[in-house]
Amino acid sequence: AGGHLTAMLMTDPRVAGGMPDKRIAAQLDLSLHNVDYHLRRLRKHFGVNNRVQLTQAAVRWGAAPDAAA
Repeated sequence: AGGHLTAMLMTDPRVAGGMPDKRIAAQLDLSLHNVDYHLRRLRKHFGVNNRVQLTQAAVRWGAAPDAAA
């Protein structure tokens, strides 16, 4: 189930849109710790350091809609 949540967060427009982790956690009824853990996992997987780079990697990978489109 953990992998599913990580994948879901990568494609969630709230993440790509820059919504704060605390708000994402509240809207998805998850703990802040869970959201933080899975976003750290994604950053490590893609070798990036921040949310902007993570969103760019997700767009390149095809997991998130291109905000510029």
